[in-house]
Amino acid sequence: MNLRIGTRGSPLALEQTNLFIQQLNDIGIKNIKIIPIKTTGDMIKDRPLYDIGGKALFAKEIECALLDNEIDCAVHSLKDLETIMVSGLTLAAVLERADPRDCLISRNKLPLKDLPLESHVGTCSPRREAQLKKIRPDLKISSIRGNIQTRINQVQEGHFDATLLAVAGLSRMGLMESSCEIFDSEDILPAAGQGAIAIQIREGDLDLLKTLDPLNHVQSARCVYTEREVLRWIKGNCRTPIAAYAVLQENGNLYLRAKLWQDGIYRYAEGVGDDSTQLAQRIAQKLMEPN
Repeated sequence: MNLRIGTRGSPLALEQTNLFIQQLNDIGIKNIKIIPIKTTGDMIKDRPLYDIGGKALFAKEIECALLDNEIDCAVHSLKDLETIMVSGLTLAAVLERADPRDCLISRNKLPLKDLPLESHVGTCSPRREAQLKKIRPDLKISSIRGNIQTRINQVQEGHFDATLLAVAGLSRMGLMESSCEIFDSEDILPAAGQGAIAIQIREGDLDLLKTLDPLNHVQSARCVYTEREVLRWIKGNCRTPIAAYAVLQENGNLYLRAKLWQDGIYRYAEGVGDDSTQLAQRIAQKLMEPN
């Protein structure tokens, strides 16, 4: 089998693609070509994502290439994909999820509680901003763009006092020494799908779907599906400060937690269940209940 893989050209995206290729090699697929694709999100770096169309802009051109048969499959950070899949495309696999938590990068390696009053923190995530402000209302928060190393550099060079990054990305890039604090999910709840790598293919490509099935980590896929269902029910987008995190318990049930900030009001809901769709709907309804 010859396989053309589409991906963003960022260092992290290429590293994630290499992780996928290692697993492909393990199941006997060797004839592989990586096709880097520049996305709108990569090209526009001077504005917050929510002003130019959201995280989906990191997937749009790749999905178009997939639909146009220029590539056979695409590698994405799952949290960059729209909750409702583009017509004609589907997920073939979710690789085993890495640590989904967020961590702090700060000058002088100070943890969040020790940052000076009114410290300047860079993030373009409404989810991260809302949770940071709940812990430290004094913080000044501004948008920051760029790849992982660029953001670390901006902190080290003094443009920001701190920033938040995903542990999974830092770990995959071998940059965890830059982190000074990993946040417990009780304090900073992760984004839906954070830490998961998704493999997208064309609907109807049943042979490829069957080939990639051994790479689908069922437990991870079940958890991130549940999280994304919360977003779907709430109709959340890149401007919505929402977090959702599901954990598979030993008895097979899912434990789901979610946070939502809406009209200045903080809402939290949690629940346990064995049906992803029903559990996500129940949690979403709790989040949207009027106070």
